[in-house]
Amino acid sequence: MFKKIIMACLLTGMILTSCNKNTADTKSSPQRLTKAELYADLKAFNAAHAVRPECSGFWSCLGKVAAVAGADITGAAAGIVGVSEAAAALGIATGGTGAIVTMAAGGAIAGGGASYAAAKAVYTAVAPNEEKYGDLNLDIPLEFHPLSDVGIKHNNAMYNIFFGGQDLNNSYYTGTLGVDREYLPIVNSEIYQRKVQMASELGRDYVASGFDYAFLTSRAYETGLITDDMRQILYSFLEAYGTGADMENVINHYISIVDRSELTDIERKALIGGFIVASQSPYVFYNNVTEK
Repeated sequence: MFKKIIMACLLTGMILTSCNKNTADTKSSPQRLTKAELYADLKAFNAAHAVRPECSGFWSCLGKVAAVAGADITGAAAGIVGVSEAAAALGIATGGTGAIVTMAAGGAIAGGGASYAAAKAVYTAVAPNEEKYGDLNLDIPLEFHPLSDVGIKHNNAMYNIFFGGQDLNNSYYTGTLGVDREYLPIVNSEIYQRKVQMASELGRDYVASGFDYAFLTSRAYETGLITDDMRQILYSFLEAYGTGADMENVINHYISIVDRSELTDIERKALIGGFIVASQSPYVFYNNVTEK
């Protein structure tokens, strides 16, 4: 009888422990949106923002600025993926803040290269009149805060390096872009540098396509710069971005829905980094350089 009581107590304890563990797991790891739910949400969101408003404000009057920005948004995402791939090849961990800051730097440079290649087809190849930044209020999840200034870093790189001719060296990486010295082998690696070159080529191909978003994202996927899920989401984002709708709302919605999705960790970082660049890149060009 005594043994039966002991066994019953043990079983009860195991059940309670299991329940508590499941409850804790549920609280710490909320269920993520499936890809089907993600795509359904974006389709519905875009449908609600499909009408271009009258040209009466900055975002609704972007024109070619939005088209050119498509290159650096996609290039920035590709650059973040490239940093991850280079780190993996070099055996460098990418889980800490320093690694994400390096991804931001990688996205800023790769996005800048893609954008500059596209911009030369539209604008005279001279430095912008001044270094400009936007003021959108973005709601960036805590996990992605180290990426929060990737757009600012992108604009700085565009002004000082791509248009200004400043050298892209280790001092710029560690200074302006905030890369820890231990991560310099990543951004100096042949793998990452090749991604930057491919992003520039993507920008030129994008111009040749007539600034076709579908071509841009498909080409980025076909050349291995981004994944297929990233291709679909970036195209969806660029559709909404190109309408000149409430861009703060558009960018925040895409950040939020991607953050809550079951996409891979690097896909979420790369996409959100690209969306953050989207909040800044138009300011490099809008009323700041001479159109051809």
